[in-house]
Amino acid sequence: MGCFVALLCLVLATTSFWLWPWQTTVRQHLPASEVPLILPEGAKDVSYAIHPSGEFRLEFDVNEPELIAWIKSGVGPTIDADQTPYIEEIKRPTYVGRFWGLTSFSRGERSITIHEGFDYLYSTREEGTITVYFDRASGRAYCMLVPPIPD
Repeated sequence: MGCFVALLCLVLATTSFWLWPWQTTVRQHLPASEVPLILPEGAKDVSYAIHPSGEFRLEFDVNEPELIAWIKSGVGPTIDADQTPYIEEIKRPTYVGRFWGLTSFSRGERSITIHEGFDYLYSTREEGTITVYFDRASGRAYCMLVPPIPD
């Protein structure tokens, strides 16, 4: 029996070691300073998930003007001060996946519906895709960054 337990522990330890790098990293309710990304001025209550594929989803509270300034500063291409990024008003209910959607377990809602706000999308084959949604009712931004697909 002792041999079986020792073997089981060895298998679990080895399996855990090899599977660990493929686990989704989830962090919740952090200050912006503890997030591995430059966020808008005034961002707070940040939660995020990083999938082993490189997809990064995050959400945070922020004022709309600060979020737009962040988008203009280079989330996607850098935009000249006189240009307007392609920000589209949300005119009908829009389903948005949350950071919990990247996990195999669910402790929170995997999606929300935004009724009033805006979205921003930037995508290139070389740089990947950045999507930002803003919910005016909650003052919360929902972002998804997907790395480029290698050739």
